[in-house]
Amino acid sequence: MASALIITDLEGVSNVSNMQMVIDETSNGYKLATERLMKETNVAVSALFDSGADKVYVVDGHASGKNFIKGMLDSRAVQLPTWELTPYMNEIDAFVMIGTHAMAKTENAFFDHTQLWEAIKGWYYNGIKVGETAQMGVYAGVYNVPCVAASGDKAACEEAKSFYNGLETAVVKIANSRDSATCFSEEEALNSIYNAVSKGYKKRGQIKPIKMELPLTITIEYVSEEDCKYDCRNVKNAKFLNEYTVQVVKEKIVDYLDIMIY
Repeated sequence: MASALIITDLEGVSNVSNMQMVIDETSNGYKLATERLMKETNVAVSALFDSGADKVYVVDGHASGKNFIKGMLDSRAVQLPTWELTPYMNEIDAFVMIGTHAMAKTENAFFDHTQLWEAIKGWYYNGIKVGETAQMGVYAGVYNVPCVAASGDKAACEEAKSFYNGLETAVVKIANSRDSATCFSEEEALNSIYNAVSKGYKKRGQIKPIKMELPLTITIEYVSEEDCKYDCRNVKNAKFLNEYTVQVVKEKIVDYLDIMIY
């Protein structure tokens, strides 16, 4: 039985043209963003089933995982509790990222960041700078699961390609600045996502998962000393390289949280 996983984010959704649409959950812009998120997720679900998947799991991966609109997810898909993935990873043969964004301090990228929107300057695994695209890949790689397709702005898609040789991408907008993007039409975005997911899943056996040597050394550079102290206040076995930088060594990766510092 072939099973696939979709991980969603919100910053890279095709109609999100400014940060306020993501930050202010009370705004009409956020409502429009989540409505488009559901459409993009559902077209990815359809593409996976049409391309041979027998089961499709979906995770609402943005913030607290409360961005899906009740009743709008394709009924064929199974929504998992956010980041409680380990019980399912051995049956999944590929994953897809919808609405992804570029890592912190990426030029010509919309809402570039890694985990925290403003506080983190750089996140490294064994000395390699990574963003959220690669973070998920490092975890999935433990289970030999590759990422086969990604959607987002141009910079996010280029970043994804740099980590996954052969991955298919759907560029749905182009950044004008960190807080502004020129968005493609809904029809163009949905068609692009369908085609990328379908093509990527069909060639999943040709795309290699990310493999990181263990132990995994996680190094995080913060923008300020205050950010570093606050975010790392409860981190066990943390080594502070300087007032802005913390390092944690993980001996094994089992759960998704094992690729975090906590």
